[in-house]
Amino acid sequence: MYIKPNIAVIGAGLTGLTAAYYLKKQGHSVTIFEKGTKPGGVIQTHNENGFIYESGPNTGVLGNPEAVELLEALYPLCELEVADQAAKTRWIWKGN
Repeated sequence: MYIKPNIAVIGAGLTGLTAAYYLKKQGHSVTIFEKGTKPGGVIQTHNENGFIYESGPNTGVLGNPEAVELLEALYPLCELEVADQAAKTRWIWKGN
C-alpha cells in the first residue's frame, strides 16, 4: 500500500512558496515552516512616512517560460497591481 508522504517545506520565501504550490497542485500534503513573522523571505514591502519600500532581489524579469507559467497559474489567486505611470522612475539601493 502506497502512503503519500507529508512534505515539509523550510522557508516561506519565493522558492519555498513556489515549491509548496507545485507540490500541493500535485496532491501532496504540504506544511511550510517559516522562522520569520510573515512570508516572503527577503522580499518584503514596508511603508514609512508615506513611501512604499520594497526589499529583496535586485531585479526580476520574466525571461523564462517557467516564471510566466507560475504567474499565470497564480493569477486567479492574486491581484495584479500595475505601477502608476507617474511611478515609471525607479531608484534601486544595493547593500542595506
